[in-house]
Amino acid sequence: MSGKQNRAGVQKSASGANSNQMMDVEKLTKCLEKFSDMFMEKLAETMTKIEETNNLIQSESEKSRNIIDTLVTQMTEEMNKLRTKVKEMEKRIVENERRTDRIKNKQNLIIFGVKEETQENPATLENEVLKLIKTKLNVTIEKSEVDHIKRFGKAKDKKPIMLKLTTWKKKAQVLANTSKLKNTNIVIKEDIPKDIMDIRKKLYPKMKMYREQNRHAIIRYDKLYLDGKEVPYEDDETNCA
Repeated sequence: MSGKQNRAGVQKSASGANSNQMMDVEKLTKCLEKFSDMFMEKLAETMTKIEETNNLIQSESEKSRNIIDTLVTQMTEEMNKLRTKVKEMEKRIVENERRTDRIKNKQNLIIFGVKEETQENPATLENEVLKLIKTKLNVTIEKSEVDHIKRFGKAKDKKPIMLKLTTWKKKAQVLANTSKLKNTNIVIKEDIPKDIMDIRKKLYPKMKMYREQNRHAIIRYDKLYLDGKEVPYEDDETNCA
């Protein structure tokens, strides 16, 4: 075989190899393009699913938030209702306690300024007080009209005296004549519970203000009356404006 023939054979072989390589590259390129298209398609599907999932999560989260907000609102409303009921119950309890104290103390009188005798006992105290009331007030109280009598408090020789009568009518008769004690050291008052006294102290400046305006104002137990009408205690700030 001549040299020319050998070179021709080599060139032919090289050409065939190149042709095969080109075909392989084209196949590989097509495979890569196909794989790329598939990958992008799958990626697009995955992104769509992720977006749908996010939207679903956001929607469920919004629903959960709305449910929680509704529950909080309902609980707040229920708590407010309970607070209102508790306040109403507390108010009723206080009113009942005041009513009970008022009934319990309805016939009671408190007497200040009566000196305590050395050998004093309930019987001698009763005699002394009934005599004082008859002499100073011109009101006669029979022993049968006395429920009981006692001293209380911490004063040394002039502890206050609590006189409980059997009728409110007799108590009113005594109170109606207490102005006769004006120039003495003796003071006779109603037996009023401390909480009622605190209310009366708050009402007194308002009563005084109204009277300075030449209006008819009077305190009866724990109520302020202006021109014959009750001024509600809770609203007295408004009424005094």
